[in-house]
Amino acid sequence: MINKQQFWQGLKAQINDFGNNPEWRLRLLEQLVKTQTELTLPTELIVETICNCAVYLQERSQLNFTTVHPVLPLSPQQIQSLEMGLSNSPITVISGLPATGKTRIALNLADAAIKDEKRILILSHYPSTLTAYQQLPGYPYLLSKNSRNQSAIIERICRDHLAQPKLNYLPLYCLPDTELEQLRSPAKLERYLPLITTQSIPQLAQTLSLEFPDLSESRLNWFAYQLKRLEPLLRQQLTLVQSYQNLSKNARETLVQYLSKNLLNPCLATVEEFMGVTGQTLWQNFYDLIIIEESQQLTWVELILISGLTNKLVLLGDENTGFIPASRNRKFFQRILYGFPWLLQYLLPTYTLQLSEQFRLHPELATTIYDTFSPEWIQTNFQQMSDYFPQWEYRLWWEDIPNQQEGEKILEFLKSLDLELIPKIGILTFSETQRDQLIANCPIEYTSVMIKTVTEWQGKEASIVLICCSGNPEIIPIEHWKIALTRGQSYLILWGDYEKWTHAVSRLKRMKLPRIRQGVLS
Repeated sequence: MINKQQFWQGLKAQINDFGNNPEWRLRLLEQLVKTQTELTLPTELIVETICNCAVYLQERSQLNFTTVHPVLPLSPQQIQSLEMGLSNSPITVISGLPATGKTRIALNLADAAIKDEKRILILSHYPSTLTAYQQLPGYPYLLSKNSRNQSAIIERICRDHLAQPKLNYLPLYCLPDTELEQLRSPAKLERYLPLITTQSIPQLAQTLSLEFPDLSESRLNWFAYQLKRLEPLLRQQLTLVQSYQNLSKNARETLVQYLSKNLLNPCLATVEEFMGVTGQTLWQNFYDLIIIEESQQLTWVELILISGLTNKLVLLGDENTGFIPASRNRKFFQRILYGFPWLLQYLLPTYTLQLSEQFRLHPELATTIYDTFSPEWIQTNFQQMSDYFPQWEYRLWWEDIPNQQEGEKILEFLKSLDLELIPKIGILTFSETQRDQLIANCPIEYTSVMIKTVTEWQGKEASIVLICCSGNPEIIPIEHWKIALTRGQSYLILWGDYEKWTHAVSRLKRMKLPRIRQGVLS
């Protein structure tokens, strides 16, 4: 137990140990002082829990979400998580192993916040996790790719709006008209506007009867009258559509700059970028909601500074200890390195939820893999794929490849498969060097195979995943093993020197995987 003064002094000491940039340390210290003097509800709850044990804050945030309809299907437990995220409590902590649906919950939460016109910030530890959020409503601002982000927004505007702009407004005296809406596409306007201008109402009604044979004569006459009356508006709409489609590059960039300044656009960034120099501009905002994925990686400084920018903080992560097995005489920040597991353990249950079902791995994979990471039972909600899959004897096995020939053998394996299987396959490596070699040597007909490093695989999945075990197994953290072993939906094959890797990684040894060498089970 520490008091509040010791807590804030401990954070200041951590900041003073940061890097070699005194100006940046000073900026962090200034932000910390602001956080301490202007306590938000999440910060207050964290500090009170640390210094006074579990507490319940009577004061609530003012999110007050309206009725929410999930845009992605959710299980009952995921719906409970979403409701906690939508509540007015200051903090929601959701813990779950990989494939338990944390991103799906967060996407529904972010979508609801955007539609309710809340200002939101979404952070993650891995850049690849943010990919799922780039298709949220509005124009998400991606801090890590500012220039490329602008190009992506331009492309999205052209696709979603300029190609078929929705200029379907009507004068206030007009009621909505289904038939009129059908005529307001650019192609039909180009065809009908000359007729609306030149034909009389009876002639136009006769022309419309060919387009709408089910309408009565009186309805057709009224429809023709309406079109004649709205002819200037329809002509203006067609002109605007054509103007949008013919916008110059400079005009489109100006439009993007205007849209990017909308404060209701969701902001996306990695925690490292947000806490760095490039993220300073985002510190100036106060957010209705901040969502953080991979929260188990948050340091105390990051957690506290971010919590000072919102009155509602949603943390999603994978529980790991975050404690150093050492004497209790150590100081708080030496014993407890990360805030997420500590909050999960010491916050009141009203603020926390542990996910206990997974939706990606085949049951045979899930039983073996999750047993190596968690003592808790993880329920499987796997939907068996109906398309073609090979009938291999095992779903999870080890291809024993000595002499560092993993890359060559993986490419030989790809060539032995039916081409219709290739789009279902992904290759995971533990180093950029191995990834680049595989990409360089991969035949052109296999370019649909996703070849990425373990961190680039975060947030992604494939039906069949091949793990290339090359390099030094002793430097691979458990976090990366959790990612690697939970990317394959139906099959997972490890390629490498079996003795070397199982000797260095006890978890692999405990899994007791079938070991195949030169096509023979050994």
